[in-house]
This record gives sequence, C-alpha cells and structure tokens, in this order.
Amino acid sequence: MGFLWTTIGLHATEKGVTLQFDVSKSSSAIATISTEYVMCDLNFTVTGEYTAITDFIYSLENDDKLNFEITDFTLEKGGENLQATFVVKEV
Repeated sequence: MGFLWTTIGLHATEKGVTLQFDVSKSSSAIATISTEYVMCDLNFTVTGEYTAITDFIYSLENDDKLNFEITDFTLEKGGENLQATFVVKEV
C-alpha cells in the first residue's frame, strides 16, 4: 500500500490535482490459491482543472509499474473546478 500511496500521490502532485481514493475488496476477483493476497478496487475522486485531470489519468495509465486500467469514469462540475470519479479494479 505504501508504494501505491507514494506513486499515485506523486502523480497527483505533479499534475496539480486534489486526490482522494478509497480501497475496497474487489467483488469480481477470482479466488486464488494463495490466501496472502486480496484483490482490491481503488475508487478515485480527483478534483482540478480539465487539463490537470486528464494529464493525471494519462500518467496513471501509462505508468509501467502501476499498470492501471481505468473504468467507470465520470466527469462533472464540482465547485470551482471539475471532479472526476473512476475505478481501478483488481489491484
């Protein structure tokens, strides 16, 4: 988790967005042989200007260490800025 917090946080800081994400146990995960790992979904809420949000999403999807695929994307007006929500499944 420390790696995720640090890496995602650095991308958010570099792109100038405000970030919040929650971790939840994935409901679609296939049972694995090992019980050491639990597949989780990351539920993101990102606030900022349009370009900053799109640059942030681009940086997440193109980070070879994260290997994220973004789903369930929405973008709407949130106060003075825009607010995007999306999910990265089965991390």
